[in-house]
Amino acid sequence: MPRCLAKSPTREPLTNSTMGGHLSQKHAQFVSESERLTWNGYHFTSGDVARLLEVDLKTVHNWVSRGHVDGRRTEGRHLRFSRSEVVRFMRRFGYPVPTVVGEAPPRIVIDTTHSRASALRRSLSRSCVVTPCDGLFACSLAVATGAHEAVIVDLDVHPRHQLAAFNKAVRSWASSKQVCLLGIGSSNAALSHFVRNGGDAALSPERERDVAGVVRWLVGVDSNCPRGVEALAEQHQLAG
Repeated sequence: MPRCLAKSPTREPLTNSTMGGHLSQKHAQFVSESERLTWNGYHFTSGDVARLLEVDLKTVHNWVSRGHVDGRRTEGRHLRFSRSEVVRFMRRFGYPVPTVVGEAPPRIVIDTTHSRASALRRSLSRSCVVTPCDGLFACSLAVATGAHEAVIVDLDVHPRHQLAAFNKAVRSWASSKQVCLLGIGSSNAALSHFVRNGGDAALSPERERDVAGVVRWLVGVDSNCPRGVEALAEQHQLAG
């Protein structure tokens, strides 16, 4: 049976020595209204991350400089963090993902090359903001804007070397390196190859009903991944 593959985050202990800063004894489980996050639903400021994780700004900057979490600079040199990156960090280091993080619907790009994309697009539109694109080049242009959190590509249409090159390109751009990469394909070999070459998850066509759930889990809207998704042994590494 074709599998559903997903990179699985590992938990690492947070200590002053490993993380380089002061850490609160209490992990953040929610953000009160009085704290008033300044984010727009998809990107966090350094202050937002500090409040969510109950640390000071210096600690957040130390995490960035040490490669624990990836942020990009605005034209004014201010740090911004994508939601998917913050969720990756929280899960990797054992922080609970607060409900407030998942309030905005995921913004995704879908490759419409395959005929089955129409039905998938309609299904995803119920819970996600969907941008259709015809082919890998169009998908890459869309995610390069930094406005999307995930991209779904068809593994049965595109050659593996093109998919690997696409994943590498997306991971190399500062505006898109934390975009979640999902593939849909019929063969186990294609699913495994996609994930091992930079993808976050790969599902067979029989599991298309779970695509929205996987996307929502990756960006922190849902707290649990759909049941039956097989976790790979390798670590869900931060891109960078």
